[in-house]
Amino acid sequence: MKQQYQVVQARWLASRTPSQRSGSQAETFADECWQTGLRLAPDQATHYQTVMALIRWSFTA
Repeated sequence: MKQQYQVVQARWLASRTPSQRSGSQAETFADECWQTGLRLAPDQATHYQTVMALIRWSFTA
């Protein structure tokens, strides 16, 4: 699971410029991960919360 967390963080940082790292973009990103099969939890609500917890530190706007 730790490896998946690292993949999510790396993908987030690579796919969004610092000015794009916001809450609304994070929601979109969590949905993108879910749709591509990169799931951090068995249900979507928990997946969303886990993604937010992992990437919230990087929000700039």
